[in-house]
Amino acid sequence: MSKAPVLLTVTLNPAVDRNYEVDGFSADGVYRAQSVRVTAGGKGVNVARVWRTLGGQAIATGFAGGQCGDWLCRKITAEGIASEFVPISGETRMAISISDPGASHQAVINELGPQATTIEQERFLDRLADLSCKADYVAICGSAALGVPPEFYATMIDIVRRSAAKILVDASGDNLLAATSAGPHIVKPNRIEAEAIGARIENWDQAPLEALNVCRNYGLEAVLISGGADGAVIATQSEAWSARAPSVPVVSTIGCGDSMAAGLLWGLALDGSDLGSALRWAVAAGAANTLCHGAGWMANRDIEAMWGRIKTNKMA
Repeated sequence: MSKAPVLLTVTLNPAVDRNYEVDGFSADGVYRAQSVRVTAGGKGVNVARVWRTLGGQAIATGFAGGQCGDWLCRKITAEGIASEFVPISGETRMAISISDPGASHQAVINELGPQATTIEQERFLDRLADLSCKADYVAICGSAALGVPPEFYATMIDIVRRSAAKILVDASGDNLLAATSAGPHIVKPNRIEAEAIGARIENWDQAPLEALNVCRNYGLEAVLISGGADGAVIATQSEAWSARAPSVPVVSTIGCGDSMAAGLLWGLALDGSDLGSALRWAVAAGAANTLCHGAGWMANRDIEAMWGRIKTNKMA
């Protein structure tokens, strides 16, 4: 590619992530943390981080407020991501995860987050209209601040559609349904989230057909459904591909879906006509994310190594 592609990520409810490693952690007791890591978080922020690792330019926007919001914006900027968050009066939330290095379980506590007023929402939409004109891709990710209705997702898509950017949505529930109905280019739910848009996947072998049906029913360019250890499937209105996840020693699964979204868009930026390769990039980024604590902190060499281990299967 002649220049680094630009990705704009939208995170309406970002978080300051606090990750604790605690030996022998369980629901009861008093513990001393072996390590504490505090980072900027939220699904879109994680996507932007992985995009930067892959070699792209990233802009992050959304709502940010209070001391936590100021800290988050500074940390994002320090990572080389352009911070374009709209200030709000509420305090940006915290998300706490606790993991035991000697076990496979972890606990996650997500605060609800702040309220965004009607005026703050209007300011954000104005910002989105300006920023989307600077991007090749726009990823709308995650939950919304309190007071933001599902219809807001459809409004965002209508605004971004006025630019030349390709739109990916990674959301859940009513937000995903409203966004998908508005006609983004790509949606990326996991197998549970996909139920909100009509995909019922009781057996993973059903996933390619379900992705095809969603794509056709909503007139989308592509649908990526992630299945954890089963890998992922991607479909257009005429074809579907599947890829198994490589077997790796899992440190943490937090942020794997976000990493997959970044990997998918990166693969499309390299060659938009090679859907199988884009799926490999998505699964590779998700697998590489499991090798480290936190969301999106893998090295580019880890993603490339995973890419070489993944095989795709085109479905008839």
